[in-house]
Amino acid sequence: MQTYLSTLGYEIWVAIENGYTTPSTPITDATKKKAYENNSKAKNSIMCGLVYRELVKVMNYELAKE
Repeated sequence: MQTYLSTLGYEIWVAIENGYTTPSTPITDATKKKAYENNSKAKNSIMCGLVYRELVKVMNYELAKE
């Protein structure tokens, strides 16, 4: 999985390794938007690789690192 996520981009893997902090206010900064998108891409990629019984366990997580 690490190899696959790394091929999506270094930033995607960093979003998993370092985690992501959900902001309390709307995102307006381009850097913060990119971090949000990277977390979403990582989370989506991980969930697509799971079988249904495992997906049900993690589908409510907000962060890829969780």
